[in-house]
Amino acid sequence: MHLLHVTSGNLYGGVERALVAFARATGSRSQIRQTFALGYDGRVRREIEAAGADVVTFGAARARVPWTIWRARRELAVMIAALERPLAVVAHSPWALAVLGQAARDAGAVTALYLHNPPTPALWPDGWARRTPVDVVIANSRYTAGVSRPLLPAVPVVCLYPPVDLPTIAPSDRLRVRRELGTGEDDVVILQASRMEAWKGHTALVDALATLGDVPGWTAWIAGGTQRPSERVYVLSVRRAVTAAGLEPRVRFTGERADIARLAAAADIYCQANRDPEPFGVAFVEALGAGLPVVTTAAGGAPEIVVDDCGRLVAPGDAPALTGALRELIGSAALRRRLGARGPARARALCDGPTQLARLVEILGEVPARAAAR
Repeated sequence: MHLLHVTSGNLYGGVERALVAFARATGSRSQIRQTFALGYDGRVRREIEAAGADVVTFGAARARVPWTIWRARRELAVMIAALERPLAVVAHSPWALAVLGQAARDAGAVTALYLHNPPTPALWPDGWARRTPVDVVIANSRYTAGVSRPLLPAVPVVCLYPPVDLPTIAPSDRLRVRRELGTGEDDVVILQASRMEAWKGHTALVDALATLGDVPGWTAWIAGGTQRPSERVYVLSVRRAVTAAGLEPRVRFTGERADIARLAAAADIYCQANRDPEPFGVAFVEALGAGLPVVTTAAGGAPEIVVDDCGRLVAPGDAPALTGALRELIGSAALRRRLGARGPARARALCDGPTQLARLVEILGEVPARAAAR
């Protein structure tokens, strides 16, 4: 089967990391071919190409400039016509389906929407996507599937965790990274690596750290870029909260990093106290794969990833529970080692790249039989 993955390509986050992992997962599976269609050049294109996958560009498409959508559809139609059959087109966002899904349908390709977030009908791409026929909807978690089924009642919805790369990092990187970030070799490092958006819970982490001033020997690293103006405004507010709490000597803002795996290998705890549900949580899987115990809120997809033997779940907004979990882990190296040791196996069981790619092909291959049964 030939898979054509379609996405915008202008941002970089969990969706884009999953696409790169799909690209790297092909390996020796010669019966599976993958092509990635992007609207924009950028970091995700470079990483997919570095993985050895084919990348094509259909050009920027903006709803407020209708001719760009028509042009993108023409480009995609030409690409689809040139690809071998059987072919499946996977749109990795409602935007991608809304703008380009009809071109896939017109070409007779199996068409899927991979939901990395539950749809929001009030947003125009999500509303438009609901009116674009697809053969199957793939949800990145049971949580996303459950929320989405009532909004897509006529379409089969199945759950498939996205693949997550779990690279091996040299032990010598731990000390090197700590030196780069001005962190002591023996400090207990708490890491959060996520988009700089309020619902990711940065301020909850800062509030918890402010109550741990009596606990010696910890440092926090907050990693995340500011790709949009709203994110630049938000990170300034988080920095002000750190200053107001007197935490500047103990909190490092690393900005956007292309080496999150190195940061995780040099850290001791991963903490992301989401205010709103995380649809899945690629960052949690990456942290488990790096051998870090994970502290997060019991909402969204997180309980599908984090269990008692590899981390701690707290109720959203429960500041004392969050502080208590961090205090316990900071104070016990043995507990950190025990929970962290179980993380890599958990991460592989959930999100092994070749396994998830094979499962994606299986789901798409079942579409004709499902259609015939109807």
